[in-house]
Amino acid sequence: RLEALRDVVQDLGAHPACQQRPLHQQAQTLLRFLRGRDGDVARAEAMFRASMDWRRDFDVDAKVEAWRQELHEGATRRAQLVRTYGTDMDICRDRLG
Repeated sequence: RLEALRDVVQDLGAHPACQQRPLHQQAQTLLRFLRGRDGDVARAEAMFRASMDWRRDFDVDAKVEAWRQELHEGATRRAQLVRTYGTDMDICRDRLG
């Protein structure tokens, strides 16, 4: 099923949400969508496509990059609090960056 989902979303390579990170090729990402739809490939595909459109519409990648820059510079109170108290995990990182 995972391979079937990967095959039907291959056309998303040109999607703006997949430009920086190839989400449509990441098995762990696709598996989450399959599990979220109880293994139904058609429903998982629809959910994945809607998610990619949402990421594009809300400019998620740019917002994450802006937050990383803010954290790196440490100039805001929010960034200082994160540096002081830490976080449980790095923001939106996976093995592909």
